[in-house]
This record gives sequence, structure tokens and C-alpha cells, in this order.
Amino acid sequence: MPHDLQHFVVKQDLGIKLGIFGKLAAGGTAGTFHHQRSKHDRKTSRSRRSVKKRGRSLSAAGHSDSMRSERATYICWFNWLSASNDPELVRRAADLADTARSILSSMPDAERKTFSKAAIPRINSRMDAISRQWAATAIGHTLELAW
Repeated sequence: MPHDLQHFVVKQDLGIKLGIFGKLAAGGTAGTFHHQRSKHDRKTSRSRRSVKKRGRSLSAAGHSDSMRSERATYICWFNWLSASNDPELVRRAADLADTARSILSSMPDAERKTFSKAAIPRINSRMDAISRQWAATAIGHTLELAW
């Protein structure tokens, strides 16, 4: 499953509002997604400037959410691989263990508590389901998830 799809699951489950997907849902660009330049009229230019301005504002407001989502996604990825039935994925998780421990130890207590005994299996289960959907998506087809 692609890293950005992992982010989607983790942010949605943990309620991280202004990560990349939240910024897009709030009408921003997340610094990555932009209008296509098909029209060059005044109305389109005004709309582009407005979206760009909103994107900058959301980016500034969402900086801590973005950092939190990076840490959370790494921890959830590690936990998901660790819980796998595939020995190769478990070995891959072992390679991530030191970094995961370091990230957890540097987190504020309140953030660390979001990885509760209920949250981790719930996120693992969702990642399993979406990973299966992703793997079953044929080339040229789409996978659509609701934010």
C-alpha cells in the first residue's frame, strides 16, 4: 500500500484534521495540488490566487498536524507490519523498530496516548482492508475512499 494511502487511514482514524487530506478537503492545495492551467481569464486567475492564499493559510495552521501525522503514520506502519502473518513483513518491521521507539519516546504524552490498545488493532484492520482493496485495483482503474 502506498505511503500516502497509509497517511489517509491514519489521519482519518486519529482525527488529524490538517494533514494533507484535511487541507485539500478544506479547500487548500496542501502545497502539492494545483489548478490546471486550462483557462487564462480574470475569473480563473482570481480563483487560483484565492485557493493559493487559502493553501498557505492552511499550511501554516496545519504544521503541527502535519508533523504529528508523519510520526503517527510511521508508528502505525511499524505496528501494521509487526502484526502481519507474512514473515518478510515482520522482518521489515524489525528494521523499523529502533526508529519507531525513538519517535514514540520523543512524542508528547498526549500524542503517545492516541496509540491505545483499541486504536492500534483498529488501524491495523483498516490498513489490511484498504491494502487488499489497493492490491485488487487493476491498472488503469481507481480506488476511491471518502474523507
